[in-house]
Amino acid sequence: MIFIIAILVIIALFVLSFSLTSMFSVSNKDEYIKIGFVGPLTGNRAFLGIPEVNGLYLAAKEINAQGGINGKKIIVLYEDSLDSPKYANISANKLITVDNVDILISSTTSISESIIPLSIQNNKLLFIFSTNPTLAKKSNNIFRYYFDILKRMCFCEDLNNDCTILYL
Repeated sequence: MIFIIAILVIIALFVLSFSLTSMFSVSNKDEYIKIGFVGPLTGNRAFLGIPEVNGLYLAAKEINAQGGINGKKIIVLYEDSLDSPKYANISANKLITVDNVDILISSTTSISESIIPLSIQNNKLLFIFSTNPTLAKKSNNIFRYYFDILKRMCFCEDLNNDCTILYL
């Protein structure tokens, strides 16, 4: 349940930042914003990836019901990383080059680390779930989110160490 709430919070942060700034340009010519998720949907860590995909679908459904973002509907696409950096790269590359997603979201540190170069090379906005504090410092387009379950808080930080704290 915490994962679903956290994903909704992350999407809400994205919506707010998308509405307030022009730094994120949607390259997609359609009337859609494509969000691609790369994470473990099978295997030992599927318990992390499946709730995140479900949370993304729920958030997209709620946002689309309210007219989308600036009139554009959200489409969620996902690929199974098989909890492997190698397959995460293959999956992220497909989402970027074939599906032409506007935003990538990844799960787990090893998966996130492996797709950072692809997101930077293709100038894609990337939200990463990671315990590694250095990952968000690699590009202005990378945002790291993580949880402190004991404090019941969700954190999101960017290149400048700007941090948003959300109480769950």
